[in-house]
Amino acid sequence: MFRFDPKLLKEDEILGRTQNATVYAYSKYPQDDRWAVKHVHATDSETIGRHVGEIVLGFSIDHPSLLPIKGYHIEEQDQHKGWNIFMKMPRMQGTLADIMKTYRDHNDYMPKKQIIKYFYTLVCGLEYLHERKIAHRDIKLTNILFDKKGDIKLADIGIGKYIPDGEDMNFLTTKAGTQMYAAPEMTDQSMSVRKKDIYKADCWSLGLVILELCVFKHPIRKAPNDVIDFVGKELTNVEERYGSVLKNLIYCMIQRKPGQRKSMSEIKEILQNEFAEILGLAGLSNSVWNLHAMKWDLRRDWKKTIGFEAGKGLEIKALDVNKVDDKFVDYFMEDIKKKLKDRKLESMRSFKLNLENCSQITDQGVKKVIKSLESSFNDLHYLSLNFSNCHLIKDESLEKASDLFKTKLKQLEELSLDFERCKLITDKGVGGLFSSIGSNLNNIQNLSLNFKGCPQITDKWIFVISFYLPHLENLTDFSLNLKNCKSITNKGISNLGELVLPKLSNLNILSLDLSGCDEIENKGVQILAHCVEKYLSKLIFLSVSLLGCEKLRGNIDEELKVIFKSIVRYQVAFEKSQLEKDEIVGDLQPIAESEDEKNDET
Repeated sequence: MFRFDPKLLKEDEILGRTQNATVYAYSKYPQDDRWAVKHVHATDSETIGRHVGEIVLGFSIDHPSLLPIKGYHIEEQDQHKGWNIFMKMPRMQGTLADIMKTYRDHNDYMPKKQIIKYFYTLVCGLEYLHERKIAHRDIKLTNILFDKKGDIKLADIGIGKYIPDGEDMNFLTTKAGTQMYAAPEMTDQSMSVRKKDIYKADCWSLGLVILELCVFKHPIRKAPNDVIDFVGKELTNVEERYGSVLKNLIYCMIQRKPGQRKSMSEIKEILQNEFAEILGLAGLSNSVWNLHAMKWDLRRDWKKTIGFEAGKGLEIKALDVNKVDDKFVDYFMEDIKKKLKDRKLESMRSFKLNLENCSQITDQGVKKVIKSLESSFNDLHYLSLNFSNCHLIKDESLEKASDLFKTKLKQLEELSLDFERCKLITDKGVGGLFSSIGSNLNNIQNLSLNFKGCPQITDKWIFVISFYLPHLENLTDFSLNLKNCKSITNKGISNLGELVLPKLSNLNILSLDLSGCDEIENKGVQILAHCVEKYLSKLIFLSVSLLGCEKLRGNIDEELKVIFKSIVRYQVAFEKSQLEKDEIVGDLQPIAESEDEKNDET
């Protein structure tokens, strides 16, 4: 959510328009060209659901090849007029179709170097989505935008689809996207698709986009065989202008059977190997290629172990986790502080640190990070710390983080903390951390906490924080992951509903993962659901996972369907074996647990 000011919306400066939406310039000063706002007036549930999905997915993505959603504002009009949805995003200059038209108007073809860079950028973005089980489903020239630097970003994931394990494949044959770019399996209900090939529809669409950039033509007829015939004829022109490698790549993307198309990871590897010089990758290691950040500074020794990207924000990710220990953290944090001072970047608004799987990190390393944040990062609005699988971290780290929020960073708007499988963390640390966030971060709008697989976390912390937690007026998005916290019971989720949710009454988006909490029964879920319905009147998206909650029985799915009928869009996941009924009921989806989920805590 962001503080939408109608006075800043430049209604006379329209940047783009679609059937349901208009994109306006959004700025406080005439020279400020950073932001745009997409305005949607939705009167039916289908339109509302699509754009709520765009907000949810837009907030979850973080990749330089994808256009993010930086904020949203929703106004409900009376029952007959619907909703006004405003989405804040970086301002772009035009679409890839505009660039292609410029070349065509000058009777010139697009340079090979430019096509390869566009191709690689889009492949990296789609690989990122597919790794997170998201299919885009609407790739076309007009959904690929460029900024004032000429960099492109894939946009409009409003009909994108998150595909959890066990999802029914029928979504592939639903009408989605632009039919001219749609893969055969999107329109032909007789086609069967293997689970590993469910993202290959994006490969077909991207293949047609790249072909269009090469020949400035698109097949007018929609039948798959006609498209393949068209492609076969035009590939000769592609080979003459751009060589056999690009021709063969396009050919292997536009195959009628999804299983015969290459994955984004395979295409990315070919592009890296064949066009490393064009892409500026010559001499860089594969470990750098496999990270989503596109630019890296490797002049310092520690940067060979830690990925470093500085711009409007700073992002650091461990590459060689075996070399990262407390002393190493101390060294590179000091070096970063010096670098930031030299570059006059102390006023950065965004900082992301990912030390996932750095098993040598202890509380001392975390303390060093916190100390640096206290002294050198005073203007942060977005903070993300990932210490997943750092098994030596204990409550002391959470207590230090709590002290940080009591004294500094009170302007934070978005906070993400990941302590997955930090098995020494207890109720004391979690309760103190949550209470400190609630009591001191008054501007917090988006909060994500992950304590998946922390076995010492019980119901107690939820009860304790209810006494200290104030009403969080600005919090609109909240994600809490307690997966495989085996000691969470009915009492805990009942307290979450009855004591905590009333203080989060302005939530628009709520995500709860209670998978593998074996002690949860129907009664606790019913209490939580009724509290959601009672206290969260502004909720427009709800996701609850109850996979592996083996004590759930009977028609709990039907009960939840009735309770959640007022929420615009929701998804509740069960195991098929949990309930008497196996069919999908509305948006409540019984989902088979994957082998990875079953073995998650083995």
